[in-house]
Amino acid sequence: MTGGSHSKMDAAVRKEYLRIARRIHADAVELCEEAVRAMSSEIPEFSTVSDEFRVDLHHSLMVGTTKAATASIEGRRLTDADIASPRTFAAKIAQRGIPLEAYLKGFRIVQRVYWNAISSYALPSPATDRAVLMLSSELVRFTHLLSDYAAQGYLEYQSSTIAEDDRRRRDLAETLLAGKAVTGRPMVELARAHGITPDASIAVIVAVSVGSPPLGADELYVACAALGGIGGTDRRPLVAARHEEIMAFAAARPGADPRRLSEALTAATEELAEQGIRLAVGMSTITEGAADLPRAYAEARLALDLVGPGGGVTALPLLSPFRYLALRADPTAWHLVSPPVRELLETDRMRGGTLVDTIRAFADADLNLRAAAQELKVHHNTAQYRLQRIQERTGRNPRHIADLVELLTAIALFESR
Repeated sequence: MTGGSHSKMDAAVRKEYLRIARRIHADAVELCEEAVRAMSSEIPEFSTVSDEFRVDLHHSLMVGTTKAATASIEGRRLTDADIASPRTFAAKIAQRGIPLEAYLKGFRIVQRVYWNAISSYALPSPATDRAVLMLSSELVRFTHLLSDYAAQGYLEYQSSTIAEDDRRRRDLAETLLAGKAVTGRPMVELARAHGITPDASIAVIVAVSVGSPPLGADELYVACAALGGIGGTDRRPLVAARHEEIMAFAAARPGADPRRLSEALTAATEELAEQGIRLAVGMSTITEGAADLPRAYAEARLALDLVGPGGGVTALPLLSPFRYLALRADPTAWHLVSPPVRELLETDRMRGGTLVDTIRAFADADLNLRAAAQELKVHHNTAQYRLQRIQERTGRNPRHIADLVELLTAIALFESR
């Protein structure tokens, strides 16, 4: 059924070939109806389609069948125009959300229906056997050709739809970052679909690739999909890629603990890292309204600057003001730390960090040495001995508030280097 010259056929074979091809052309309506019924009963995705869709499907099959049969009768090869119908109809298939594999399975059913028809038209003669063999071979080539064209049409529509969806998400993201009101029904509906309303609580997330080369198109798609699954509500975050960064706007329930969102972000980035996609991610504090998103974006960029060279997540809501200021400090702040304190921190790190742990436990216990010792799981005298060593080596007494604050500041600066 892909057509071909009749000149090389024996007269008897050509006669049978043409008889069967004309019979297929004449019975096209019934054969296409049988194919549609079989597809509806054997492919779950086609069982629930509307009658109108089945009419369209029947029409598409009819166009392909009659043109293929006509080409066979006329002894010519099929042209692109002859088999354009499945490619066009593939857009309707994709639009309905029917998987491509289900559509392609439909062509195998069509092939079976036509094979059975060709067999039923055969007469018991060598010429007919030869004609049936030729038509069967052409049927296989025809089905493969249709499948290829249908797959191309499906994927082209899908690609154009994805590109259009990406553009709409970028436009919405740009509107939000500009602090403008979301207007127009399509954009308002898209914003609502992601939980973005004027009074919504939203965290802004910014992610960039760590190292080089930059993410390819496939890696970018995977990264966007991963960040789209970290929502703090039943609404997926709005995710958009622009320039070399990925932005996500994650709606959160009022009063929600930002730690859960941060943990979801960390899990997503770790999973991406296992796939070779390393990201640095910054997360803002949670806004109280969409109008505050420009500020939140600036916060997310600041948080991004605090991520280490190996990537990972920095979530501003989980940082204390003290820790944030230490992370943002310039190199001069570290040079202001006295040399004895710097030396203690450096040597203590090499020895396991027991003295730093003691300073922190003592501060957390509100300068209660016994409570600090219990937290450290050491004897009271051991904790007291450590404080004495710290004072002797640094000249700073952890029991004095000013000295303790200086030590804690030095620790924060040391760990932020």
